[in-house]
Amino acid sequence: MIFPGVIDEHVHFRDPGMTEKGDIMTESRAAVAGGVTSFFDMPNTTPQTTTIEAWEAKMARAAEVSAANYAFFLGATNNNIDEILSADYTRIPGIKLFMGSSTGGMLVNRDDMIRKLFSSFHHVIACHAESEDVIAANKARLLLQYPGGIPVGLHSSLRSREACIEATRKAVTLAKETGARLHVMHLTTADELEFFE
Repeated sequence: MIFPGVIDEHVHFRDPGMTEKGDIMTESRAAVAGGVTSFFDMPNTTPQTTTIEAWEAKMARAAEVSAANYAFFLGATNNNIDEILSADYTRIPGIKLFMGSSTGGMLVNRDDMIRKLFSSFHHVIACHAESEDVIAANKARLLLQYPGGIPVGLHSSLRSREACIEATRKAVTLAKETGARLHVMHLTTADELEFFE
């Protein structure tokens, strides 16, 4: 039996900057071995893919070594809206918006910037939806209990259901208000499904 190749629209190949974890060559070969023939890589690399120059460097690297079809998201920051709006989205699948802090320090936490992105950007907004305010409050509370450091086992208390629900609600509400093309990455709770029609 023959199946069509899988398109994985959310990978972290960590190339450039963290290639000890994997790179475009090794990870694309692993993808193809598993039936994935196309991948979309996230921008939280080192350096971050938040400029056209960094995006072009990743494209050049993939052209040399990738075993699969490839695309690379451009990352949003609090300061690169002009770069985002001037990019060519016939070649870029969209932008990645981190509403909660994550690997790579690409947090966009200014409400004015988030609203401007949703209002001005007319392509796919791939959103990591966690509320930084809720995470910060959880962290402060947990550090009172564990001043030497929060145990890894309390990850779900730090990045709680409420953090996910609040951010997804906000993103979906903004998308409905502005007509933005929102794609919420990795939904965490069943409750978040209620925000989608």
